[in-house]
Amino acid sequence: MLKTLAIFLPIELFGLWLGMRLTSLIAPTSEGVSSGVGLFVYILIATAFILLLIKFFRKFLKVLEIFSIFFATEIFFEILFIDIPNPGLLALPLALLVVALRLIYPDNWISKDIAVVFSILGIGAFLGASLGIIAAFALLILLTIYDFIAVFKTKHMITMAKSIIKENLAFAMAIPERKREIHIGGGDLVMPIIVSTAIYREYGTLAALSSLLIGLLILAVVIAVFVEKKGKAIPALPPIAFGMILGLIPWLM
Repeated sequence: MLKTLAIFLPIELFGLWLGMRLTSLIAPTSEGVSSGVGLFVYILIATAFILLLIKFFRKFLKVLEIFSIFFATEIFFEILFIDIPNPGLLALPLALLVVALRLIYPDNWISKDIAVVFSILGIGAFLGASLGIIAAFALLILLTIYDFIAVFKTKHMITMAKSIIKENLAFAMAIPERKREIHIGGGDLVMPIIVSTAIYREYGTLAALSSLLIGLLILAVVIAVFVEKKGKAIPALPPIAFGMILGLIPWLM
């Protein structure tokens, strides 16, 4: 449990910090339940596309990975250097460097984790600053329900995860344990950044931190009990969502 927190907490806090920087410069462009639903539909379409690639065009998964890394890391560096003139002049070559490292060292876990982390940070901060709090929570709730169904009912999320692990794609992070590696999808790590950034805009820093920390703590406990000890595959978003909502409740009163 402590290892899970030690790995993911700094990433999520850094993502929140990036989102906070961005919210001071831009207004949310997507507010209301319909915006969250629209983004959810887009994610469903993207997931279906990935499943089609896995089944019929597996060799194109690497192409999708490279394009995803480039665009997400470019966004990350744009936000990171947002205080300087023309941040894209730094963001573009740095994003290309991350892609180059991934291509040169495809089996190296460091190049993979750098790509995963930068992608999570870029997408999380950007969407968190772009979504209003209602849209962010609508997306979180819909994805939580979907995550539960996709893991326990249709099980297609497990199929996708196995393919991502087999192909060593930078769409998930791995926590090495004594008996096994625990894998958590990039989407599961993006959502806490998105939601906590939206909370920050509406309720401030302490509310965002409270929601984020409790969400990660409950996730770590669930992983320790069900994954580390029992070896079960579980959806990560339900415990995250429950914890984030729980952490926000005091600020709603």
